[in-house]
Amino acid sequence: MPAGDNELDNPRGWAPGEFRRRLLQQEKDAKQQKAFKEATRRFRPRKTERGSVVLIAATKTRSAKPGDRVPQNYKGKVFALYVNKNKKVTPYKEYSAPELGKRRKAKTKHPVAIKSTTIDPLNFRTKAARRVAEKLFFVPGSRLIKPVTVSTKTGNVRWHEEVVPKVIKATKQMVKKAFGSKEVGDVPILFEVKAEVKLPDGSTITIEHKDSFGQRKEQASTTSLYQGFVEKRLYAGIAEQLSERGLVSRGSARRVGSLPENKGKPQSKWTRRGKPWVKRKYNVARVSSVTIMPTVQRVTNKPE
Repeated sequence: MPAGDNELDNPRGWAPGEFRRRLLQQEKDAKQQKAFKEATRRFRPRKTERGSVVLIAATKTRSAKPGDRVPQNYKGKVFALYVNKNKKVTPYKEYSAPELGKRRKAKTKHPVAIKSTTIDPLNFRTKAARRVAEKLFFVPGSRLIKPVTVSTKTGNVRWHEEVVPKVIKATKQMVKKAFGSKEVGDVPILFEVKAEVKLPDGSTITIEHKDSFGQRKEQASTTSLYQGFVEKRLYAGIAEQLSERGLVSRGSARRVGSLPENKGKPQSKWTRRGKPWVKRKYNVARVSSVTIMPTVQRVTNKPE
């Protein structure tokens, strides 16, 4: 029986060294939990801190002791806490890279003390927290290239065939322009997307979406590095914005409608993978134009 994460599985089936590994992990989890509890034991959100990210010292320095509120340029390690408008406190955790169709998993069971300069806004759990954190920890860098725009007078913008290769090419040019061949550490890239959408009644709306891509210094700017992100995650972001308005793009509707199981059926009866298509009752809209602006960001200790 292979070792699993369930503590109730049979120890007799564990691989050699599994018991020690689990014991050490348990001790590490307990240590992290204790450190977080001690640092935040006296923390009570202030009225002025609602809707903001608060940094709490996790280590002792000349300027603060564990539990003290500290500024973004604090030299020691911190715990980052997001306080929503109802005073609910959510601690910052590092998450593993997201996989399509799966929930993100936290890298640690309990919040871990880190340097404020390594905080990634995308690791905050809610959109509201991420927006606040982006303003606090990220400052947009220079726009080194022109935005990528793809338009069509009829039909839907061809995302995979036209948008993806152009955005990837522009991103590689931007990173090369910004850093050349230098060792640059982490390279946070912000993608700002604007899509012009023609509604069934003839009117037009603009949909906006932002997402960040983290590149490490050891990763060369290759097509394969950006392709999955641009093809799937950015595309999914626009699709989500349309779904919130009860809309589906003409391209997506055409692909589902062309499946053998849907031939000759009205859209309300369409299925996908043997189940009713979730967007079968949505209105079909035409994405007539997409503009994407990649921007290099720099991590900073100073607010905007």
